[in-house]
Amino acid sequence: MVEDISNRTILILVTLTIIVSTLGTLTVMDSVHKYNAASAAENHEGSSSGVGKISLYIPKPAPSGEVILKIPPQNEVPVK
Repeated sequence: MVEDISNRTILILVTLTIIVSTLGTLTVMDSVHKYNAASAAENHEGSSSGVGKISLYIPKPAPSGEVILKIPPQNEVPVK
């Protein structure tokens, strides 16, 4: 018959799982923080305003079930 796994082995495996999970979470959180900081710095340098306007017009669907979406440009602002 197959021998049972000892309590000590289970405790070690659970402890290692918790450590690896915590380190992985901290690594991902650090990466996201660095990405957000870099994105904020890039967006802040070239823009003077955080305001924008978007217009969306969705026409009635054609009888065939096809949907056509057109977004007309209005008051285009040049990107700096």
